Amino acid sequence: MLQDKYRPILDLANQLNIHDLNTQESNGKLNIKGTAPYQLEKNLLWDKIKSFNGWENEVTADIGVEHNDVYGRY
Repeated sequence: MLQDKYRPILDLANQLNIHDLNTQESNGKLNIKGTAPYQLEKNLLWDKIKSFNGWENEVTADIGVEHNDVYGRY
C-alpha cells in the first residue's frame, strides 16, 4: 500500500536515473535503496520524499552517490 502512496517518489527516482533502485515494504515502512549519479539527484529525491506528510514514520531511504567529484551535470 505504501508503494502506491509514494509512487511519485519512485517515478522521480526512475526519471533521475537512480541505479540499483530497490524498494520493499516491511514493518509498516517503505524502504528505498539506490545510488544516484550525483548529489544533485539525491537531493532532488529527498526533497520529493520530504514533500509527503508523515514520511518520517513511513519511509526509510538509503541513497548513495556514484560521482562525488561534482554536484551535478546539467
